[in-house]
Amino acid sequence: MLLFISFIVFCICLPEIGTNEISFTVSNLNVLDYKFLKDYDYYSVEEPGFNQTEAVSKALQPADCPCKNGRCVWKGIRKECVCDPEFGKVSDSECRYCDCGSGFNCTFYGRYDRYRMERICSCPEGFTKATYGGSCRAMCNSTHPCQNGGTCDEGRCRCKSGTMGDFCEAIFWCSYECRPRLIVDCAYDQEKENYQCLCKNRSLLFDYKEQVCKPCPCGEGVCKYEYRELHCDCHNGYQEFKGRCKLCDCGSDGSCEINRYTGEKICRCNDGFFAREGKCVACECGLDNVKCNQTHNIKLCDCPKGYEDRHGACEDINECLVNNTCHPTAKCINTPGSFRCECENGYRGAQNRAKQADPGEICEDIDDCEEDSGICHSWENVKCVNLPGTYKCECISGYEPMNMNVDPQKTSCEEYKESWLPAGIAAGTAVFLIIISVGMVRYIDYRNRR
Repeated sequence: MLLFISFIVFCICLPEIGTNEISFTVSNLNVLDYKFLKDYDYYSVEEPGFNQTEAVSKALQPADCPCKNGRCVWKGIRKECVCDPEFGKVSDSECRYCDCGSGFNCTFYGRYDRYRMERICSCPEGFTKATYGGSCRAMCNSTHPCQNGGTCDEGRCRCKSGTMGDFCEAIFWCSYECRPRLIVDCAYDQEKENYQCLCKNRSLLFDYKEQVCKPCPCGEGVCKYEYRELHCDCHNGYQEFKGRCKLCDCGSDGSCEINRYTGEKICRCNDGFFAREGKCVACECGLDNVKCNQTHNIKLCDCPKGYEDRHGACEDINECLVNNTCHPTAKCINTPGSFRCECENGYRGAQNRAKQADPGEICEDIDDCEEDSGICHSWENVKCVNLPGTYKCECISGYEPMNMNVDPQKTSCEEYKESWLPAGIAAGTAVFLIIISVGMVRYIDYRNRR
């Protein structure tokens, strides 16, 4: 009967060579291999028929290094019994199974009775005891980071709500909610601290109610579920309305909202801006240092006196048309933000005696002859005569304009000279009229007698 034990020899070095460690594994060890090892002075091998499991630990031990359930290794010039993983040393020549779990180092301690020794289970350097499963796991660090938003604290991961595991890799409700796993992945939403089911085809959306992947109906946005309700995470310039992304852009100077009931676009403009034709535009009132206000997105200009808000701009009030307070004898002249009352030429205000009268002030005639006594004295024998709003120069009594000039304001006056020609003409005219009159009387009398 042949005994088959796995055996592949990597390296068997003699002590004289100076190698301090023996390393190999066993596979398909048959009787011939067994006899070869038995004949070798440095090893003791039991006869065929011994337990195959124990053969792994016993078959290849130096004869002068007893090491039950362990293996001898060279350390310097001496051999030492070393225990395999999951075994602990109870003496210099015996290892005992610890049953600590996968990956643990085991140590037995007890001074007198090796059968009553107590066991200490510890993890190798760089490892720590797993929270679940009774094994050693790598400590979290830059090479083994915590997942799903967990934070590493002294080698252990502090997991966010909804996750668990040594590296926060397990997500609550994933296996139950995200089905079927062939088309759905389970992920963790760190913002909401909850699981989310993602279709493997990321262009599709997982419908939690129907448990199927569907195209996203949002249009200009990304679909997402919040508490099993579909919502749209819309792109810039769009807002959600009834499960779709609707255009909603008021410009860079305000924000846009959609009325949840009517779908109407509402612009919330920044200070200094107001909504006009669906955009936030600068609130300018047409005048410097004029405050522009918005009330319910309606532009209001705080206009100064003499101006009024017309269509979002301060415009001048024409007081001459709206509220003319000038006296009828004065002319109303509109000015930016105000007005003035102005007397006609040759007139002035009765009180302020100026061409510009106060509101309601009467304009009175200026006596030019009195104001300037020499106004007509550029000419000889001329006097000044005041007229409404003006004056004239005329010859004094007994004088007439010189050189037959009819305008005394342009020439001097000379003493009046009588002439026969005008008198003769006047007398002849009178005689002619008398003759005509007598002739007409006689003609009428003659007609009456017939």
